[in-house]
Amino acid sequence: NFVVPLAATVVLAGIAAWACTIPFGAPGDRVSWFDRMRFSGLLERGHEAFVKGNKVEAVKFLEQAEKLARGLDDDGDRLEKSLREEYRCVLQSGDVPEQERIRQELRELLTAKIRRDYMAIQARLSQMELPATSDGERKKRAVEVRSLGLAVQDNAKRLHSRDLHDEEQQVLLQAIRVHEAAGVGASVNVADFKTQLAKCYIEQQHFEQVRKLLTDALVIQEHVPKKTTEDQAHLAKAYFTLGSFDRDQSNFANAATELRKAMDIARRDAKDQRILHESLKAYLDLLKQGKLTEKPIPGSDASEAQRVK
Repeated sequence: NFVVPLAATVVLAGIAAWACTIPFGAPGDRVSWFDRMRFSGLLERGHEAFVKGNKVEAVKFLEQAEKLARGLDDDGDRLEKSLREEYRCVLQSGDVPEQERIRQELRELLTAKIRRDYMAIQARLSQMELPATSDGERKKRAVEVRSLGLAVQDNAKRLHSRDLHDEEQQVLLQAIRVHEAAGVGASVNVADFKTQLAKCYIEQQHFEQVRKLLTDALVIQEHVPKKTTEDQAHLAKAYFTLGSFDRDQSNFANAATELRKAMDIARRDAKDQRILHESLKAYLDLLKQGKLTEKPIPGSDASEAQRVK
């Protein structure tokens, strides 16, 4: 009487054990339950050993976690976690070659992630470039386009930090195109895109296109209803960015006007000490170069700039 239930139990247990080894999850995180638990356990034991000061034991568990992570289909997320924990250990051990190996691999993992995000955002933008077939779809498209703004800006900045300027340029140009087609070409998103694209062109030495982009961004910021100090801070930053570029291009008269405007807004409306300080330093640079005739009269911009360290 016990043979059949026992056999059934063994079969069910075997099926359950087999199921635990099958990868599951969304694309980019298809990992079996067994590997998830095993990796978490190794990482936790490595961390506990590190906290207790047993660095040899910590490295042993973390190296096992790293080895396991290299075979998982999770876009390198677990490998990054294990490497970061390992780096904490080798940083204290003074193993310089191992420190450099981990740093290099972390840089490569982050660059690969940035590229994947770039390709995903480009795919979404390409979908949004398809013609809308009704007013309702056009309104929905405008909302979707606006919601993608932060992701585009974040990815563009990350591409910039990795000197991937061709990709940065492509995603920003595409985002501007999509926003304009959706009827939201005068949004703050587009001002941010054009400012970032100007920085990209500076790195690519395409200076002839920079000023128009910064001017376009400034015009957009000027026409945004200024209801908060944050809005005013964005406007002050737009004047500061344009003024700094004009200064670097020896367009000193325009630079002085724009930097004074940035200082006025930052001091009066935005109450942003950081932008005010940066604008004063840029203005002081013009004074030191002898490009302005303004005298440092007490209470003037020139006098205030000279007090900036």
